[in-house]
Amino acid sequence: MKQEDPECVFRSQSFHEAAIVREMLDAAGVPAFLFDSNATGSAALFGPAVMFRVMVSASSKDAALKLIAEKEEK
Repeated sequence: MKQEDPECVFRSQSFHEAAIVREMLDAAGVPAFLFDSNATGSAALFGPAVMFRVMVSASSKDAALKLIAEKEEK
């Protein structure tokens, strides 16, 4: 079985905002992880140059984007 490449569904300059989105997706049954989560120390130094990304499997991308859109509407 071929492993799916991860897809980015959310980007933020805020580690905490990205972590909240990841937790929301996990709670809804969409496995997600934070890419670049080890860069929190760099964020203080480089500021807006550091983007935290929430990643999901390619097959979960549509479901994740739908959940994020629903939360942003509220």
